[in-house]
Amino acid sequence: MNLYTRRATSILMIVAPVVTLIVWAVHSTMVLENALPSEISKIRGLLAANADLTEINFILIWAGLILWIVAVIKLAVSMLDGAGGFSARMAITLLSGMVAVHSLNIAVGLGALGAAGHGVAGLAPMEQAATTLLTAGIGIGIIADLLFYLSLLVFGVAIIQGKAFHQAFGWVIITGSTVGIINTLVAGSSADATNVTIQMLTYVVGVSWSVVLGVTLMRASK
Repeated sequence: MNLYTRRATSILMIVAPVVTLIVWAVHSTMVLENALPSEISKIRGLLAANADLTEINFILIWAGLILWIVAVIKLAVSMLDGAGGFSARMAITLLSGMVAVHSLNIAVGLGALGAAGHGVAGLAPMEQAATTLLTAGIGIGIIADLLFYLSLLVFGVAIIQGKAFHQAFGWVIITGSTVGIINTLVAGSSADATNVTIQMLTYVVGVSWSVVLGVTLMRASK
């Protein structure tokens, strides 16, 4: 990477995940971010009650996560020629897939948001549409989470193999991602306090290593 690309990447590694985590935390206080299909009716009501802010949150979360993924992909591209090239290439493929799945999930969420608003107004077909979209969103969200953790896990392996960055980054990423994958497979989208706490911790770990790595890159580019 040239100097300007390195600086831009480091800024995205610092800012994008922090903003995304903050917006996600705010969003979770208004709408059940983790829920089972049996709780759809409750989510539908919460979406309709917080429609305007929820729509903004959806877009901000989408943009923040996409920018973060772009930064990680940029780092993975810089590692293609090293010993961890194969893992880096696999991480790029998985992260690219994550962009598509995450975008689909946000689109479904926005569709459910619009349908929920019309459902509250008394339009039964829209209420059913909101239920269908929210149910689909739960499944897509689980897939998105698994793909996200898996792509970061492979990225961590690439760091360890290629030694492009300090090995600690790779092990922290692998550990956090492994915990995230196991938790998602076991608990799915459950709003159980343990599941939500573990999920939040994996997000915080992800943001932390990203910020530290971003700062490291920024210092190296001076």
